[in-house]
Amino acid sequence: MAKFQENKEPGQEFRLHATIGNDERGVDEMTYKYSINIEYCKGCGLCVTVCPKKVLEITNQVSPKGYFPAYQAHPDDCIFCATCCRICPDVAIIISETVEEKTSSR
Repeated sequence: MAKFQENKEPGQEFRLHATIGNDERGVDEMTYKYSINIEYCKGCGLCVTVCPKKVLEITNQVSPKGYFPAYQAHPDDCIFCATCCRICPDVAIIISETVEEKTSSR
């Protein structure tokens, strides 16, 4: 059975850790990292429209380039489907996946 642990970090980033195995060799963890680069986001709202879980919203704070970028209003609801990544014309949204094997100490 998978165990989930959330790790929210500042700067438009959300991480979800899922434990996918546990045996004598160690534990494998799959980590999804979701980030929005506010330097690229122009606040067009396409990602907000296509998100099936309504995770994203447009902020009322101006970015350094003068836009109102998207942000994760409800990051706990994200299912990491990457629809927002595919629709973003500015490639401002990235969801990356990593698998780390941790060795057990004996």
